[in-house]
Amino acid sequence: FREELTDTNRRIDFTIKSSKYLIGIEMKVNAPDLNNQIADYYTSLKKEAENGDGTPQEIQILYLTKFGKKAPNHSIGNIPSQHLRKISFNRHIIEWLNASLSSVRNITNLRVFLEDYISVVQKITRLHKSNIMDINEELALPSNKKHLISLLSIDPNKSKGILLHNFFFR
Repeated sequence: FREELTDTNRRIDFTIKSSKYLIGIEMKVNAPDLNNQIADYYTSLKKEAENGDGTPQEIQILYLTKFGKKAPNHSIGNIPSQHLRKISFNRHIIEWLNASLSSVRNITNLRVFLEDYISVVQKITRLHKSNIMDINEELALPSNKKHLISLLSIDPNKSKGILLHNFFFR
């Protein structure tokens, strides 16, 4: 479910429910946490689990951020630590999307969607690489050695500086 309302009129970004699990996912991308926000989500899911059919359900709150940032104490309250996990776009979501992509390689529409979503995630986590090479990247390719030699003969200082920078800082 998306934006499921809690008893305190807060909205859990995503909930996943099964006979064994109640999972709340709070996605934090450039937004601050409110006081007791995550604690309220946990309380709401716990209450739902207690009102169920008697089958025990495990409650998990996944705190999803760009880089796996820990949820702040003012938001967590006193949730038992085993019920709260931090996950990240730059690791967990990218890995899941790539695994999904290999599973749907023959379903064109879904593959294109996943590729686009991977690109969005890479952009927000600063992992995106353009499909267009700049001149420095082009010249650094082993196949372009003769072009690099030509460039060095025209402007040796600039090209050497670029190569040294790329060697030491990439």
